Amino acid sequence: MLVLKSMLPFLDKKRSQVHGAVSYLEDKISGDEFIKVLNEAVIAKRRSSSIIGAQMPYTKGRAKGMRNPRPQSRSLKREEVKEAKQKRDTLGLTYRELAKIYGVNAGTIHRAFRLYL
Repeated sequence: MLVLKSMLPFLDKKRSQVHGAVSYLEDKISGDEFIKVLNEAVIAKRRSSSIIGAQMPYTKGRAKGMRNPRPQSRSLKREEVKEAKQKRDTLGLTYRELAKIYGVNAGTIHRAFRLYL
């Protein structure tokens, strides 16, 4: 983005497209508005491409937040594993119940027991 911004003063034909790209990357416009900028350049013969028909109604930041990435997993500290083992033995909690308490996956609890105990 820094390169695009530094290019702006020197551009003539592609200025609107680069400005649109910078605006999209800075979350100032939605993807649809950026596509509109690109399509206007095609119509004005400043861009040798076909009309883009994609729909991107969100800003970059909003779209990035909507992705469903794999949840971040964390490992348990040795003290947490010992505490979880004690709770399992005394209270009879399942791996799933322990996982909810410690905010991890049940498989993480199981692996931690195998590694540390």
